[in-house]
Amino acid sequence: MSSRTYSIIWCVTYYAVLAIVALCQPFIYYLGSGAGFLAEIAAAMPAAYWLINDAKLRSAFVPHVLQPAIVMLWVFVVPLYLLTTRKWWGLLYLVAHVVCSVLVSTAGQLGSIHLIWPMVFPDIG
Repeated sequence: MSSRTYSIIWCVTYYAVLAIVALCQPFIYYLGSGAGFLAEIAAAMPAAYWLINDAKLRSAFVPHVLQPAIVMLWVFVVPLYLLTTRKWWGLLYLVAHVVCSVLVSTAGQLGSIHLIWPMVFPDIG
């Protein structure tokens, strides 16, 4: 597979996980359990492992010891990686993904609050 195909697969996976986490977010934080941390890790995994896979396809080496740190710090590392490897196109990709992420998260949370929440908790509201 080409690097473009891998990038599309990781992008679709990221937005699918983001939509699922956004749908579940009001329930996760309402219950107050450790599921919020797991949801944040689930949202971080596709972006972090896209970086690792893209670096491998570009013949760069990401040490195995640093891969968990990339997952934990993906909000800082992935934009920095995009800006250093793709220059101005990286900035364009970054802005496009931030806008799309906000739209997907907002749509998921609004859908959860207005559609799913009343079905699960009919006595609230």
